[in-house]
Amino acid sequence: MTDETSFDELLAGVVAAAAALGTRLLVALVVGGLVVLLGSAVRPLVRRALERGGRPSRTRVFLALFRMAVTVLAIILATTLAFPSVQVVDVLGSLGIVSVAAGFAFKDVLENLLAGVLLLLRDPFMAGDQIRVGDHEGTVEGVTIRETLLRTYDGQRVLIPNAQVYTGALEVLTHYPATRSAFRLSLDIDTDLEHARGAVLPALREIAPPGSEPELLVVGLDRGALEVEVRVWGAPSRADRTKNLDAAMTATVTALRAAGVVLDRPTTVLVEGEE
Repeated sequence: MTDETSFDELLAGVVAAAAALGTRLLVALVVGGLVVLLGSAVRPLVRRALERGGRPSRTRVFLALFRMAVTVLAIILATTLAFPSVQVVDVLGSLGIVSVAAGFAFKDVLENLLAGVLLLLRDPFMAGDQIRVGDHEGTVEGVTIRETLLRTYDGQRVLIPNAQVYTGALEVLTHYPATRSAFRLSLDIDTDLEHARGAVLPALREIAPPGSEPELLVVGLDRGALEVEVRVWGAPSRADRTKNLDAAMTATVTALRAAGVVLDRPTTVLVEGEE
């Protein structure tokens, strides 16, 4: 009878422990589910608050971070409820160890995530801006958790890691309302420069945006010819700059020929525009 009693007591203890564990697991699942449901209910409010800033990329990234935070909170609460011996401090400590391990395993992913968040907080550009990062140049389509999406001028998509955008040299080509472009041409050494300026500058003013002043400057001598540089201002986008240069070159050559100014060589050299 003693052995049977001990076995019955052991079995009863196991059943009671299993029932208690099942109850705790059920409570943990319910609480975790409620946290997730609460996060889903609050998410539209968070979305509207983020959308007030007018940055779709910022909204997308910070909503993703909000979902991650809600998930982590649900896991911590569920774990502490299911296993009372586990304290929140212990869970956070375990998460710290896991975070260190994940940091080594997913260094590039975490680096790009942090760089993406910093880019959105710093806000150096927005969707629609044209930027240059290293050898890549194009129009920004958006920023995700991992990369910056760029559409090149010939219609190709380039995904640049956020860390490269944040730590490297970044040129925002459309930050200012106008940028300067320039091109060079050669004039005969005997050219009357004031006569040439009097012919070219009025023609360029007709196509220049209000408040800007075109220039024609002598920048050097090349094999006995005068090297002059024509500088014009215009809208900063690549398409507008191309059209602006086309109009400026056409107006300059037409005006010089009409004024009888001799071009030393029938070529021009494009000088990269400056912001």
